[in-house]
Amino acid sequence: MRNGHAGAIGFWDVSMGQSFGARNGSTVSPHDIADICRERAGQQDVELAHWFQPSAPATFHPLALTKPARWESAVAMAIFSFSGQVPLREEIIHGREILARLPRQVRTRSNQPTCSGC
Repeated sequence: MRNGHAGAIGFWDVSMGQSFGARNGSTVSPHDIADICRERAGQQDVELAHWFQPSAPATFHPLALTKPARWESAVAMAIFSFSGQVPLREEIIHGREILARLPRQVRTRSNQPTCSGC
């Protein structure tokens, strides 16, 4: 983490086909997630759905405290880029519900990082 912002994340292709296996263990920026989504969608002939927002992985709050739709998009894009599976919106909403059940002091902690322009 740099200055409270995530700079890069480790990438692992967990899909059956391992079409991005050459990238395993590498680090990618949040901006790279959108590129991986586009490339994977082209390979799998998948239409990028309403959840695809190229700026979302770089501009979301990790606890979905603000702009939950952007958080949902970022999570969906990460799942698709790592696994090649399009997540159901219900699964993503369930994840957000789990975060909402965290104790209030954890959810409102002012030092929680927000990824913005990593």
